[in-house]
Amino acid sequence: MKNRKENNSHLPAAEGTQAGTESPHVTGSPESPRLSGVEIWELMAQRIYKQCAFVLIPAAAVSLFFLDWQFPLSILVGGLIGIGHLKGIIWAVKSLLGVELARAKMIALSMFKVLVIFSVLLILVILKAINLYGLLIGFTVVLIVIIKEGLIASKQSQYHNP
Repeated sequence: MKNRKENNSHLPAAEGTQAGTESPHVTGSPESPRLSGVEIWELMAQRIYKQCAFVLIPAAAVSLFFLDWQFPLSILVGGLIGIGHLKGIIWAVKSLLGVELARAKMIALSMFKVLVIFSVLLILVILKAINLYGLLIGFTVVLIVIIKEGLIASKQSQYHNP
């Protein structure tokens, strides 16, 4: 039985590593460029944004024909909250990476983010501009896409770095 390192011997070596011991390729082909962790996160985030728009906009448009204007608006608001939350997490991780007391700062930023989201939602509920079910649908769509992309990235990472 072959060693795992021998199975990856066709892959070019990264700087400072032995040939075939690691493969940061995202697409799986040996010709694909090597990407840093931040670039991989940014590419994954871009795919998430596109897929969410691909689902949320048609869902809001279809619901506009069958329900009042609040439901499609709620779907879009829920999606924007989910996407904004993801952008906030990515920004916080990139900006706090390697910073002293990063965990405490991350918690403070997360609490502030939750306060802002809660305030905006409270104002929209008081104005009766959103529907709770539409909001949940929009947020759930974003959550499902994030989970799907995370599983795909995990599987690719597991495949390329056994």
